[in-house]
Amino acid sequence: MITMIPEDVLLAAIATVAGVPGAALVSTTKLTEIGIDSMKFTEVLLEVERRMAHELPADVVERIYAAPPIETVEDLVRALA
Repeated sequence: MITMIPEDVLLAAIATVAGVPGAALVSTTKLTEIGIDSMKFTEVLLEVERRMAHELPADVVERIYAAPPIETVEDLVRALA
């Protein structure tokens, strides 16, 4: 069972959905500045599942939505740590 998502998988998923090079992402990158809104955020989670070949457990998804506002790449990494 997946309990945490490796940071490299998460960054690759964000880059894929946003259509930006992975190297362009830094911890302070604002998700909205690279086009990740609430709909795209769901796409990021689906891309993570695809890359890991597993569905994210409900508790992981709940942890994301229970976290303080997720505005940056770092916020998302922290929410999934």
